[in-house]
Amino acid sequence: MKYNDIYSLPIDSMTTLVSKEGMQEVLDFAESQFQNNQKNYSVIVFGIAAYEKVKEHFGLEAAKRVMATLGRLLKRYSNESDLIAYYGEEEFLACLLERSKEEAIEFIRNLDSIVSQSIFMFQQTRINISLSAQVSHRVESESLENMLKVSLEEFSKHKDSKGIINYES
Repeated sequence: MKYNDIYSLPIDSMTTLVSKEGMQEVLDFAESQFQNNQKNYSVIVFGIAAYEKVKEHFGLEAAKRVMATLGRLLKRYSNESDLIAYYGEEEFLACLLERSKEEAIEFIRNLDSIVSQSIFMFQQTRINISLSAQVSHRVESESLENMLKVSLEEFSKHKDSKGIINYES
């Protein structure tokens, strides 16, 4: 399953990823495929682990620069089946079409590994980051809205740890 109108989606200027509004279009498409064709999908809410500490230690400007650089890195892994959007102040959201929860966990672990090995610089200072994430699988939720609400709440609770990335299945 693919979202074919990826290039017509609105873009967030800071990260160059699909915007929150654009992701809503993708989620609506995924939900209609789920309702009409029983095509499942997974959602990952993720961000920089301990982002507030990055802001406190390096400053808001550095944190914004890291977020923008991270967005450009993530864009390389966003496509018609695995779409990644900048979802808010410190959150990203990925919608993985026709992917199981296990595949979604593997996807975010791979992204975390890539991010952890990447170099984020601000004024000649290297800033090491890793990701924190929560994964939801549509078939396990009563509705798209409920799935998003729970995922965002769980991410908020666990954003200073690694969340699902450290989860052992």
